[in-house]
Amino acid sequence: MFMMKMIAVGCAVVIGTAAVSADVIMPDYHVVSRCVTIDNLDEYPDIAVVGGYRMGTGTLECYEVKKDSCLTKGYKFNSFYLFWVEKSYLASVGIDNIAFAGLLPQPQTAKRKFAVKEPPLFGLIGTDVEPYGGTVPDSNPVVSEQLTYRLDAGSAGFQFTLNLEEKVTVDKDGNTNRETYLGVGVKPGVQQNARTGVVTATATLGRDCLLFTPSWNGAAAAELIDCRGKSLVRFTRDCTSGYTYLVGIPGLSAGVYWLRIKSASGVATIAVKRFE
Repeated sequence: MFMMKMIAVGCAVVIGTAAVSADVIMPDYHVVSRCVTIDNLDEYPDIAVVGGYRMGTGTLECYEVKKDSCLTKGYKFNSFYLFWVEKSYLASVGIDNIAFAGLLPQPQTAKRKFAVKEPPLFGLIGTDVEPYGGTVPDSNPVVSEQLTYRLDAGSAGFQFTLNLEEKVTVDKDGNTNRETYLGVGVKPGVQQNARTGVVTATATLGRDCLLFTPSWNGAAAAELIDCRGKSLVRFTRDCTSGYTYLVGIPGLSAGVYWLRIKSASGVATIAVKRFE
């Protein structure tokens, strides 16, 4: 008798959950499954990417994004956001104790729990990514989509943005269509070797942080210098070519600065500008 009651309770839970999460599909329409991934997270050793979705209640649920894992927004009507956070900060305080919600427009019904903290500890990623595939008319043969994005540094007022790199669709007959998108990953502040023309590093100043991307492997020592020749910050990194590194510089005012990088291949000096 006890086992029968337990089974009945379990069935009620399953049925209730299905009723809440199920979507009504219009006649002559079908669901397109969508998987959205970010494929180059390992190129940013200093930061983690966090996905967040806000429900109708105003609550923001957050999770750390892993490479090649599909992004999720919970329910299709939830609002979706992406954030970046310094890995050391995430490890020290935990994802539930970071005030990501303070970076977003506040719903009128929501109470603000946290004070907004200034970058470089964390920030909002510029993106309009939609993880939910939705429904399409049956006249559209597509049944699944795989969208691959890459994370890029420094664009339109954001420290980081997402750009679509590839879209793969599969139709009901199993046919695959692949579209690739070029022109992403452009990074300002290029320094070139005067004799060879080889790019040695790129750099940009975001809000209270420096981002730089070396084109060599190995240790480097660097410093950011203001227009009066004063060294503002010194740092070292064990560099991987093509990876982008983040250095926090709180309170940096607008103006032109110089990043001097010393490595085994020599010294590179890059002019970088901080905008308001």
